[in-house]
Amino acid sequence: VFSGALICGHNTGTYQIRNNTGYKISDEPGAWKYIEVRNNPELLIGGHFSGLSILIKENDSWKYHMKIKGFQESSRFLCQDSDNEIWISHGVTGITRLILNEAYDSVESLMHYNSKAGLPSDERNIAFSIDNDVIISTINGIYEFNKSDQRFAPSQKYNSIFDINSRLMAFNKQQNGDIWYIADKE
Repeated sequence: VFSGALICGHNTGTYQIRNNTGYKISDEPGAWKYIEVRNNPELLIGGHFSGLSILIKENDSWKYHMKIKGFQESSRFLCQDSDNEIWISHGVTGITRLILNEAYDSVESLMHYNSKAGLPSDERNIAFSIDNDVIISTINGIYEFNKSDQRFAPSQKYNSIFDINSRLMAFNKQQNGDIWYIADKE
């Protein structure tokens, strides 16, 4: 739900749901997830089977605006950090960090990270955002990125919060601070 509108991603495109009816707003196939642009709530970035796109808010509806140029990878898990950089995890290739231009229509810079950058594996990593932090759920717990040395390391803070013995799969933090989560085995 963005600005009171229910958005539904689907393999045939993206729909806005109104009065129990889906109205197609984008033909871009395989919409995995949408996130609100941190410094512009009138824009949503969507992750798709083959890259990213932008939805723009017009009145009380969302409309397809454009495909973001310069990145064509599947973007099932994406989030934005406090520096407005986009983090994307891919099931088998690792983590990608994108810096988009000011217009959000193309990639200015792309960095790719895998086990050579401190992750325990190139595979099965999931990028999440919580409390303005980007965290990576891995086969060996939760990792955070240190921008000064460009490496990932286990997160003491989030590993102690979640205290799980498996990979974090999904979570929801409520307004009162409670966190509901699903892990591989918990």
